Parts: sequence; structure tokens; C-alpha cells
Amino acid sequence: MGSVRGIEIVYNRNTHKSKGYGFIEMATIDEAKRAVEVLHDQPFMGRKMIVSGAKSQGLADSDDQ
Repeated sequence: MGSVRGIEIVYNRNTHKSKGYGFIEMATIDEAKRAVEVLHDQPFMGRKMIVSGAKSQGLADSDDQ
């Protein structure tokens, strides 16, 4: 599906258990889009995965202008 550059699983600070979501950084935008298309709504460990693209904060959203 593509090359993964990084993974971050979100954990509860007190219990050290996963909160059930995380972030994946793909090598290219095309690979990320393909992963969303293929994996969204697929079953995983008895639950449906929700896979979406990140909301980027580009130059247009910056307050430093």
C-alpha cells in the first residue's frame, strides 16, 4: 500500500493503555490517499476502522503574515 515514515499511537497517561487511535505518516501523499481509500471502513479486531487524511496547516492558515 505504501511506505510508512512514522507511527504514533495515542496512550492514556495514567493507565498506559491505547486510546484506540493513532497517526500514520506515509512517504507520499498519493500513498496516503490510497491507504485511506483501501482501509477506511474495513474491519479490524472486531471494529470498523475510520481512516482519514490529516488537516494540514499550510501557509494560507498561518497567522504569521
